[in-house]
Amino acid sequence: MANTRRKQKKEFEISNSHLISIGLIGFGIIYLLSLISFSLNDLPTWVPFSHTTNPTRPATNFIGPPGSVLAGISFYTFGITSYLIPVILIWLGSKRLFKLENLSKFEMIGFGLFLISGSCLLHYQSWFLQSGHFNISGTGGIIGEFIGEKLTGMTGNVGSSLIMLTAYCSGGMLITRVHPSQIVKAGINSFKSFNTWRENRIFSKADDTEKLLIQKKKIDKEQRRIEKKIDKTLLEEQKVTNAQSNENNQLENTDLDQNINIETTLEENIRAEEKDIELSEPKIFDASFRSPEESSKKKPSIAEVLAANKVSQSNSGGSDFSAPKEIQFPGYQLPDIELLNYDAQTERKPTDKNLLIQTQKTIVETLDHFNVKVSAGDITRGPTITRYEIYPSKGLRVNRITALEADIARATKAERINILAPIPGKDTVGIEIANNEKVIVPLRELFEDPDFMDPKHKIPIALGKDVYGKTVIGDLAKMPHLLVAGATGAGKSVCINGIIASMLYRFTPDEMRFIMIDPKVVEMQVYNNLPHQIVPVVTDSKKVILALRWVVNEMERRYQLFAKLNIRNFDAFNDRQQLDEEEEQSNEFFDQAGQSELDFENTRSLKANESEDDDSWEYEYEEVEVEVEYEEGENKGEWKEVTNSQDEDIKPKAHSEDILNDSESALNNSNEENQRNKEIEESIESSVEDEEKIPERLPYIVVIIDELADLMQTAPADVEQAIARIAQKARAAGIHLIIATQTPRADVVTGIIKANIPSRIAFQVSSSLDSRVILDNKGAEKLVGKGDMLYLPPGSAQLSRAQGALVTDEECVSVVDFCSNQASPIFAQEIDDKINGNSDENEEISDEDEEIIEKCLEVIQVERRASTSLLQRRLRLGYTRAARMMDILEMRGIIGPGEGAKPREILVDLAN
Repeated sequence: MANTRRKQKKEFEISNSHLISIGLIGFGIIYLLSLISFSLNDLPTWVPFSHTTNPTRPATNFIGPPGSVLAGISFYTFGITSYLIPVILIWLGSKRLFKLENLSKFEMIGFGLFLISGSCLLHYQSWFLQSGHFNISGTGGIIGEFIGEKLTGMTGNVGSSLIMLTAYCSGGMLITRVHPSQIVKAGINSFKSFNTWRENRIFSKADDTEKLLIQKKKIDKEQRRIEKKIDKTLLEEQKVTNAQSNENNQLENTDLDQNINIETTLEENIRAEEKDIELSEPKIFDASFRSPEESSKKKPSIAEVLAANKVSQSNSGGSDFSAPKEIQFPGYQLPDIELLNYDAQTERKPTDKNLLIQTQKTIVETLDHFNVKVSAGDITRGPTITRYEIYPSKGLRVNRITALEADIARATKAERINILAPIPGKDTVGIEIANNEKVIVPLRELFEDPDFMDPKHKIPIALGKDVYGKTVIGDLAKMPHLLVAGATGAGKSVCINGIIASMLYRFTPDEMRFIMIDPKVVEMQVYNNLPHQIVPVVTDSKKVILALRWVVNEMERRYQLFAKLNIRNFDAFNDRQQLDEEEEQSNEFFDQAGQSELDFENTRSLKANESEDDDSWEYEYEEVEVEVEYEEGENKGEWKEVTNSQDEDIKPKAHSEDILNDSESALNNSNEENQRNKEIEESIESSVEDEEKIPERLPYIVVIIDELADLMQTAPADVEQAIARIAQKARAAGIHLIIATQTPRADVVTGIIKANIPSRIAFQVSSSLDSRVILDNKGAEKLVGKGDMLYLPPGSAQLSRAQGALVTDEECVSVVDFCSNQASPIFAQEIDDKINGNSDENEEISDEDEEIIEKCLEVIQVERRASTSLLQRRLRLGYTRAARMMDILEMRGIIGPGEGAKPREILVDLAN
């Protein structure tokens, strides 16, 4: 309704505007006709300046008596300037009618100035139109006479004439909006055109001899013009040279600080000029090309580089992540880089730079058609896309460029384009267009990059190359978890294989272990024989929760271990090995009973003195007792020597009774000492047994889930809870999570899961809604597929576009065979038995399950009925877990077997 009213109001305003315009034009024509046909004899007798002698005489004015009166009043008031009134009215009406512009206040002011100043100027002159029927009160009318005489009395004849001439020109400018310079230029051009027409006319009528003379004159005239221009240019150059010489002389006489400032200014000017040159001639970077020499160049293997890094770290005093002394896979070697292949690029045609420049020119021209002024920037050709940079003009909003995305795609005939407005870290806008021929990024090329073997990356994973050809290497330890999502066939599975290969090329089975979950069954079966596996690849969706619970229990066990040793995280636990070795070396001073060699020597000397003859009793020394006690504190295994001595003077024994008493006390002391040594030995044995439970090193554990959507359909509550716990706490325990899905819906990748997984990789998706689920931002729907991805690194909000690395199935099989031929996997017996169903039911029930069973019994006691749906609602359990609780209660004889949809029978009295 409101839109209809606004539309009607607008139409009414336009109609009124047309009526006013036509009225102005019509009134102006009537006004002009009345002025042209004016006669003093047509005026009625009631007009003071009427010359009518016969009132009954018919009027000769075209408009009749009204026209005569209108014209007479106009001539009486404005004089001859009255002719300007109808002309101006017709001008304003035509302008309003054809341009639909309202009369502005400046035009009205110009109209007044034009009339008044014109009347005054006509009053000042005495040689033009001094007689006529229109000369009623002078050529300027009463307005010109009154204002002109007043102004002449104040400023004189010359001053008043100049003032009125200026006002007359200003009024004409305000009415017509035509600048005087335009009038002058138009006059000059008209004169030149007339002169050219005259010369051509003379040349056409002349004979051959005269034509030659005319042409010779033209040539001489053009030669003189060129010589004058050259002389003028030389004169200007001479002035510039003189000015520079003067500046150099001044620079020689200035201080050192001023010289530095001037040189800096000159350098800035040169840089500015160079920048302008660069902008006018954009650079072209081909980041997708790799020379055959680079592919064939022999590079050191990853194992050699890692060994060199360990040596450098040990020399610099850094932490050493060497394999523990008690290793399960001795002699294991990392895979050889020769197992991976380069992609053949020798047949690829070189980049046509002219085609790239022409495409950028098309982009600039297309934007210019829509009045968006931009200038060309650099061009970067990546493996999948080519980025064309443009510089917006000053004052141009970048959203005007993004609004023309469809028009740019039409002009460039591109499959898909993406506009970065602006490019992060630059002052340019990037327009990304997919290449017609995509370049494959082999995984081997990323592995040979120095960034992959940089020791600052704890768990490096090779992802791909960005548009500038820079290797994209992620660190799973910093992420610390990763979400990978994309449509079918977009490159998600290849990315997962590349991530697994990255870790296989860096870590032995003693340093990293895997738990792989593959509900699709066929994606990860190739990794079943890896020695890194904790458990065979889990393919049954109903048993996935068992594997995730084992990971949660392992996480809690590691945290309890850290708390026991007063250690905060995984790295501190493994780095403590160097400190423990130093303590063990220092404890070699003590024997197994906790007594030092010095104590044994003192004891032997004491026994020798006791067995000597009584004649040598004159000078005896007080026994020095050295006790070595094992004290348990914060640092287990720490020995403390507690020495109790008495520094007394040497006293001879004067009586034999005293000697006997001393010998009895010495015997008692020796018995007490033996008893104390036995207690120390027992405490040492128990402490050693406890110490054996603490491993030297802990391996990384990486949990890889290939398809989350299938798991969320089977047991959404349990899976979401387990993933949330792992994502929240597992980083410091050395456990990392990689989740992949090809259906990135909000009910699959829930907010609880995304909240603790900041690092994400998005491949091509079908809609912007799916892109927002993955990245919390749109953009993934504009990718071109086949490895084209958007990577959100940890600690950053800027998306990075890259081409994912390609690893073929043959390469995966070769790497897995190389690893599995060296060793067989050693599975964790506990989780393996649970998944394969080889353990007793009592062993499967954890403490957490017992707590849930107690809560289930309370609910059944209150409700007096037992069913799976009841436990789901009251305890907020998933179906799988609630059904398992019912099976356990049935096994224990608390409830009866199921009878379809009916509640289970309660077999025991829960109150007792």
